[in-house]
Amino acid sequence: MDELLSRILNTTQACIFWKDTNRRYVGVNKAFLDYFGFAGEAVVLGKTMEEIGFHKKPSTFGADDLKVLSGTATVMVPGICIARGEERHTLVSKSPIYGENGEIIGLVGSFIDVTEQKRYEEKIEELNKKLEKSLKAEKHTQLLMNEFLSRMRLEIKKPVNAISSLSYIDRDIDDANRLRGDMARIYASSHYLGKLTNDLLDLKAMEGQKLIFDEQRIALSEITDGIETIAADIARTKNLDFSLERDFQPDLCLLCDPGRVQQVAVNMIMNAINFTDSGGFVNVKLQVVEKQSKKKLTITVADNGCGIGARFLPQIFDPFSQEKRNPNKYGTGSGLGLTIAKRLAKAMHGDITVESEEDLGSTFTASMVFGG
Repeated sequence: MDELLSRILNTTQACIFWKDTNRRYVGVNKAFLDYFGFAGEAVVLGKTMEEIGFHKKPSTFGADDLKVLSGTATVMVPGICIARGEERHTLVSKSPIYGENGEIIGLVGSFIDVTEQKRYEEKIEELNKKLEKSLKAEKHTQLLMNEFLSRMRLEIKKPVNAISSLSYIDRDIDDANRLRGDMARIYASSHYLGKLTNDLLDLKAMEGQKLIFDEQRIALSEITDGIETIAADIARTKNLDFSLERDFQPDLCLLCDPGRVQQVAVNMIMNAINFTDSGGFVNVKLQVVEKQSKKKLTITVADNGCGIGARFLPQIFDPFSQEKRNPNKYGTGSGLGLTIAKRLAKAMHGDITVESEEDLGSTFTASMVFGG
């Protein structure tokens, strides 16, 4: 009978063990030894699990043993053990062993390995979290998109109405000065419409990774002159103190797309101008650091405008996002300028960061890396 029982225990695939009342192993089957990679019973018999050291948290199973030895069976208790140098997840069941007089003389237990199931569950949980995060982000983007479309309806309507009405009214006007003024307003409105259209097209191209760069070797001073010409005139109309500092050699050349570099700088500067009150300042600095065959261009735009609220700051580069500001004072716009600037900077092996405090101003720093 003992031989038959031994043969059954050593044939089954379940890992089985039994202990005495001191929690020392009295016997284990072959599946148990194989699972842990033990050479034989001598490694285990007469020892506690703490002495063997194959449990990550032996106190959990020690308390479980004492519970069983007091007369309460346990079923499918989860735990972590070390088998063949690897963490494995198990479910352990134990029952008391009773003597002839009904007293408890030990316990018998078995366990199954659920490591793969645990990993699968963790993977499913991780995927669910990612899905939930993605859905939340998509919902947030949709909300921003709806707000953006609502703003764009008004933004596009204003210049379109201006162009339409001025073009119609001016058909029969002979006053040259009035015509010149109205034509200037028509030009400004059409230019603004073009800017909105270009922003949308750029964003679409970036999302489809179809943005095209027309690289050429060009003097940085030429790019900077263009930036200064555009920005200085706009700053002047708002009565801002505008300055641009060049920290690079006058003859320095870059292998880059000059239009895209200007776009990054102008978008940052326009943001600073828009959110700085009359009488304030906007300071721009362009600096180049050369390392081996690469040149790192840094553009810093600092202002003493209204600044950015701490709650909104993490969203400042999100598409279509705009902080709630007085539209009569700061305008509305598309909320795409900084998004596009950051994505362009990243496409040119750099990035844009921001430091800001509400009511004290902001400092945006863009970096881009080019060949010589």
